[in-house]
Amino acid sequence: MKRKFILALSVMALLTVGIVSGVSAQETFDNIVDVLAKDNRFDTAYDAVIAAGLADTLASADATYTVFVPRDAAFTALDNANPAALGFLLGDPEGALTDVLLYHVIPGKVMASDLVDGETLTTLQGGELTVDVRTNGDVFINGARVVTADIPAKNGVIHVINQVLVPAGLELPEAPEVTDSSSALPTIAEVLTDDGRFTSLLSALEATSLTDTFTSAGDYTVFAPTDEAFAKLGDIALTESDLRAILLYHVVGDSLTRDQLATDDLVPTLFNGRPIIVNRDGPMILNLSGAKVVTYNVPASNGIIHVIDQVMIP
Repeated sequence: MKRKFILALSVMALLTVGIVSGVSAQETFDNIVDVLAKDNRFDTAYDAVIAAGLADTLASADATYTVFVPRDAAFTALDNANPAALGFLLGDPEGALTDVLLYHVIPGKVMASDLVDGETLTTLQGGELTVDVRTNGDVFINGARVVTADIPAKNGVIHVINQVLVPAGLELPEAPEVTDSSSALPTIAEVLTDDGRFTSLLSALEATSLTDTFTSAGDYTVFAPTDEAFAKLGDIALTESDLRAILLYHVVGDSLTRDQLATDDLVPTLFNGRPIIVNRDGPMILNLSGAKVVTYNVPASNGIIHVIDQVMIP
């Protein structure tokens, strides 16, 4: 009886080893980007990596990396603390967003047990991270707690953290303070006038009797071409009706932030509902009917402005 019991335990042990080995081997077939794509805790991080064009780097088999990945809740916390931050980062994928993401990556494969209290880690962004190992064994990276360690990938390892790390020197814009009265903000017309880059647009609005629309109370999204954008049109003959149609094609009858635009493919305008086409690559906005956005989310008392680099023709 004792022999049968020992034999049974041996069989169970072999099965257990086989199952664990099988899972581990299966996991290591996935590179870092694969792991991010398959784990629903990392939807935002994955979208950000794709938007920044870093997928090939983090999927490469020619190097190994250690990535401190903020879970989705960390990005939500950042958005709650500063509603302007994510829009700013996603609006600058090759600049600020890339810097932030590379600040979460160090070369080589470093397991949690290899991290030493007080040491500094040089990131691919060039900045440094400081390791803090508490007496209870908890590990913190620049104040962010490692909530899950040592997720394997075939080209490195992932440690999950509960905050988004921002490199020194990168200042995230603050969202405008919300007051009880929207009159604290200038109107769309006043913003365009004070900026100085929109004299052609303002002249066109005046010529088509649309100026009053944007000096009065309302709720609009204006895609505002700069003077340089109007200059690109060259000398073309436009009737007042043509010009009015073009201007109305740059206006939406609702306030739409950059993040809201990033979830749409077609945005109906005041020009008989004719839609602007939002060309996207995941959360990254490539252009709006061919026009690239220079600046997102300029607030006004009667709506929001996105600055674009060319005039859209309906």
